[in-house]
Amino acid sequence: MTETDVYDALSTHTDQYEIVRELHRVRPHATYEVRYRGERAVCKVETHPEAELGREAAAMRYVAETTSVPVPELLAVGDDHFVARWMDAVPDDPPTRDEARIRALGRGLATLHAETSEIGWTGKLRPA
Repeated sequence: MTETDVYDALSTHTDQYEIVRELHRVRPHATYEVRYRGERAVCKVETHPEAELGREAAAMRYVAETTSVPVPELLAVGDDHFVARWMDAVPDDPPTRDEARIRALGRGLATLHAETSEIGWTGKLRPA
């Protein structure tokens, strides 16, 4: 996966985009900060077949629709990538393992589990 692949992914949805910087790259995906149709966003692209970003996008939609857990809005989804709205609540600094971040993560997970405990098994999430 090269920056050219990210340009190709974004260009399938719009001609109004700019790659700002690579945020994270760990197999099986890479994440970029982008400008998408004039707004700050994140583009996540597959770097290996095991990534299954379509399922990740489906899970994000499901959590957004069925819980109060904050989830970035999906702006575009392709076979091997998605673009999501930037969440201003997330700091720009690289993550640290400080107590405040760990507690915030714990609160989010607790809310997710509490609000989905009655749902039961829904089967594998499939891309829309």
